[in-house]
Amino acid sequence: MSKLIALIVIAILAASAISIGASTMLAAGPEGPEGPQGDTGPQGPQGETGEAGDTGPQGPAGSTGATGATGATGSQGPAGPTGATGATGSQGEQGIQGIQGIQGIQGEQGPQGEQGIGFEPTGYISIPAAAFRSANYTDQAVLNPYSVTNVGASNITLYAAVQLPNGVTITNVTCAWQDFVWQSSPDITCELRKLNIQEYPYGGNLWTLATLDTSAVTDIFYHLTTTTDLNPSASIVDNENWAYHLEITIPTNAGGDSLQFFYATIGFAYPT
Repeated sequence: MSKLIALIVIAILAASAISIGASTMLAAGPEGPEGPQGDTGPQGPQGETGEAGDTGPQGPAGSTGATGATGATGSQGPAGPTGATGATGSQGEQGIQGIQGIQGIQGEQGPQGEQGIGFEPTGYISIPAAAFRSANYTDQAVLNPYSVTNVGASNITLYAAVQLPNGVTITNVTCAWQDFVWQSSPDITCELRKLNIQEYPYGGNLWTLATLDTSAVTDIFYHLTTTTDLNPSASIVDNENWAYHLEITIPTNAGGDSLQFFYATIGFAYPT
């Protein structure tokens, strides 16, 4: 740098000498010897900045500085998409039953329904001649849908089961039969009976509820005999403890009575 400044000063002095010499050339003598170099003048103004040189190679990286303090937590980002539903787990054990709640308030009564068709308070069953069976295999009887007749030489007894609705009250028993010689014996008899089935089968209590016969027959060919003489308390049907049947006895017809039994009906009343 100092050399550049010295050159600039010499140039300035040279220019001044040329200018002085030009004004006195006509009278100047021969050039004398060069005098000694004067003192260095003051530094001239700085010249223009030269063009930047090529960038030198990058120096080695400096050592890693100390880790800075952790910054404040940023705001939460938006929720990500919902993942697929996982498989259903096995059912857990059933919990214990909770206590029963209190009964709710009873609702208002609904409108009355239509009247039912009702039913007849009384009823009947019929027992035809064909329903009877002889008590003994030696009995000689003729049975058909219309009548039963004794054709043997001795009296015969026949039985027919009776099926009545449970809980009804038997009110009457009617028999239809024939007795040509109705003014005299023998007569056909008919009994409605019940057997206590809760006792020993061969020793059960046997009750007679009604008894009819042909002693009061006034028509030779066909007559109906009805009785209402029944014990009300004993006539209430109890199918759980009692079994019911009719028993008829027909004497021999050797005397020409032509005794025949046709059918019987049993009337009853439903409880009210």
